Parts: sequence; C-alpha cells; structure tokens
Amino acid sequence: MAPKKRKKQKIIAKQQVQKQHRPAERLAEAEAAYRRGDLDAAQTLARAALPAAAADPPTQQKIQNLLTDVCLKKLESITNIVERMHTLDDLIHKAPNQPRLHYQRALELWRQGAIRAALLDLEVVARIDPARPGLRFLLQLGYLADGRPWQTDGLTPAETNTLLLLRDVHNDAAANQVLFAHAGKPLVGDT
Repeated sequence: MAPKKRKKQKIIAKQQVQKQHRPAERLAEAEAAYRRGDLDAAQTLARAALPAAAADPPTQQKIQNLLTDVCLKKLESITNIVERMHTLDDLIHKAPNQPRLHYQRALELWRQGAIRAALLDLEVVARIDPARPGLRFLLQLGYLADGRPWQTDGLTPAETNTLLLLRDVHNDAAANQVLFAHAGKPLVGDT
C-alpha cells in the first residue's frame, strides 16, 4: 500500500511542477479569474506565470497585458488623487513599456492641469504605440494648450477644425468671429 501511495504522491507532485511551467495554461487560469472579477487571484496567477513565459514572448506579452488590465481595474477604486498618482508611478516603474499605463497617467495629469507633464507621457505612448486611436489629436491639443507649435497633419477634418477653433479661442478672438469662422464645420464630439 505504501508504494502505491508514494507513486500517487510523485505523480501529483510532477503534475504540480508541470502546471507551474505551462505559462499559457496559467495565463488562461488568470484570465478566467479576471473575468470572474477576482482581481487578486488573476494578479497572483499572472505573476506566477510570468517567469515561465520568458521563453515565449507572445505569451509573456499577453501576461503583461493582463497584469496591466488588472492594475488599471484596481486603480478605478482609488479615489484619492495622490494615491492614484503614486500607484500609477509605481506601476510604470515596474512596467515602463506599457503604453496604457503612460496614457492613463497622462490623463490623470491633464485632469490636474499639468499639461506639460501629461505631454511627456503622451510622447512616450507615441514612441511605444504610435497607432493608438486619438493619440495624435490629444498630443496636438496638448501642444496647443502649452503654447508649443502643433500640426494638423494626419488628423481628421473634425479634429483639425476643433484645434483651429480652440486656437482662435485661445488667442482671444472675438466670439462672433469665432462662431462665424467655424459655423457648420464638423468638430470632435459632434454627433
């Protein structure tokens, strides 16, 4: 009886070791926990799978993305702005190449009126993920607000018209001139 029990224990131990070294399966477990709303379990499972995924870059990237999703979801519950910024700074320190973290920090900084600091993060996003939707417009809007040169190249007509309207408002143009000059033109947010 004892040999059978030892054999069964060896098999169980071997399966546990194999489970730890199968990052794609660990990722699937972490994703299932995330979908259930169990953020702590998702984070623990994803972090455990990360070292084993070093030899599998696509899986490693998926794990990093899931960890970012978890962190951003947890960030939603933090209402204290100082704590939110501290958390974002810490997350970016741990994952400096995650554009969504830089984008989120840029939005937080923008809300606080720190346009110049927000632009630094948006420029990082532009280097890492230049095709991010709306990024070009947001960068040009920031440059306009900061008094820097800006361009309309690559923007939609609505984005271009919005920037031109805001430029006129920023330059203290008369209200009736601004309204007349931009009447009937599509703007960002028009539906």
